[in-house]
Amino acid sequence: MTHPDYYDRSIGGYRQIAEDIHNRILAGEWTRYLPGLPELADIYNVAYQTVRNAVKLLETNGVVITAHGKKTVIISNDEPTIAEAIKRVSKAMEELADTRQYLINLSHKLDHIETETSA
Repeated sequence: MTHPDYYDRSIGGYRQIAEDIHNRILAGEWTRYLPGLPELADIYNVAYQTVRNAVKLLETNGVVITAHGKKTVIISNDEPTIAEAIKRVSKAMEELADTRQYLINLSHKLDHIETETSA
């Protein structure tokens, strides 16, 4: 199925193509690998560089993994991506640091109260 040349290049046609590819992945049309870049360019009726940029955007967003001369691998949609996992761990570490600081402050306040009451 080819798509007509309706992508608005003024707002980044490759972004629209990336969104469409992602939607097709989510719909199960492509499950393990994306078609090659030349085939994607034909499907979307755009230049090779446009689909290359779209796939690069998908890679940046953790949807696919690319390697020169290899097939573009689709990352499983039912598992968090490495980028998402790193964000979660980072957020948990920040929350842990905040909790640690809160406990340190609370400990100092308790020490102060104990000092005042024992005097």
